[in-house]
Amino acid sequence: MKLTRQQLKNLISEVLNVNESIADLGFVNQGLLKAGLSNIKPEHAQNIRDFINNELKITNSEFNKILGMKGKLKPLYDAYVEDTNIEKFIKGLREKLSDFLG
Repeated sequence: MKLTRQQLKNLISEVLNVNESIADLGFVNQGLLKAGLSNIKPEHAQNIRDFINNELKITNSEFNKILGMKGKLKPLYDAYVEDTNIEKFIKGLREKLSDFLG
């Protein structure tokens, strides 16, 4: 059985619990994140990228788990859209994603 580079990377990531940056996430996850970040102010999008890269420190498989938390995270986004308070948004993300914080 041959493994593709991505399959090998995913296997290593899960076995070694490698913390990844946005650039290391899978192609689909990068696309989903890019699409989501395009809906907020550019300077705030950078704050979210910094939070993910420097504080969240997740693996690609953990990112997939976070995608499954859409119902819990959507109210945070809705509140952000209403008042555009990025600090409040990131604080809410910290609380909801506390299990993933490095």
